[in-house]
Amino acid sequence: MSLKAKLFSSIAAFALVACLLIVGVFAVSPANVNMGGSISFTASDVMATINGSVSGVSPAVTLETITFDAADTEATKSWADKDLTFASKTSQITFDITITNDSLERAFTVAFTGPDQSDMENVTVGTVQYVKAAAWGEGTGAQNWSDTVTIDKATDAENKNSITIRVTFDITNEAESVSGTWDMSLVLTNVAA
Repeated sequence: MSLKAKLFSSIAAFALVACLLIVGVFAVSPANVNMGGSISFTASDVMATINGSVSGVSPAVTLETITFDAADTEATKSWADKDLTFASKTSQITFDITITNDSLERAFTVAFTGPDQSDMENVTVGTVQYVKAAAWGEGTGAQNWSDTVTIDKATDAENKNSITIRVTFDITNEAESVSGTWDMSLVLTNVAA
C-alpha cells in the first residue's frame, strides 16, 4: 500500500472517530434542562418572615424576602415565574424555604403542598423534608413532611422559632430533556383563629 493511501485511510479513520465522538457528546446532553414554576404563600392573621435559597442552578435564582404582619389578616404573596435551570445534567436542585414566626403572642401552623410529579417530565421530586431550626445541617433532626407543622411563638425579639423546608429535584435520565412546572404552596394559619 502506498504512503498516500495509508495517509488518506488514517485521516479518514480519525475523522470518523471524531464525528462519532461529537455525536455521542450531543446525544447525552439534554437539549433543555430547565423548568418553571411558582410558590404561593397564604397567611391568615400571622406575623412571619419567609426566606428562600436555591442551589444547583445556573444562572442563580434570587428569592426576595416575604413578610406578613398584623395588617395581613388574609393575604397571598408569591415567588412567581421562577425558572430553574439545572447547573449540569448530573446536578441536583435544592430548594430551601425558611419560615420564621415573628409573633411574641401566637404560634401558627404551616401546611405545605409540594410539586406534583405528573407536571414534570424527566424530573424526580426528592423527599420533602423539614427541620425545626434556623439552618439546615448535620444533626438537625430532619423529618419527612406530613400534614402540618406548628411554629411556636418567639420567646423574645432575638429568639424566634422557625422551620426550613427542603425540596430536591433530580434529572431522571441525563440523555433526555427536562420540562414542566413545579408549583408549590404554603398556608400559614394562626392557631388561635
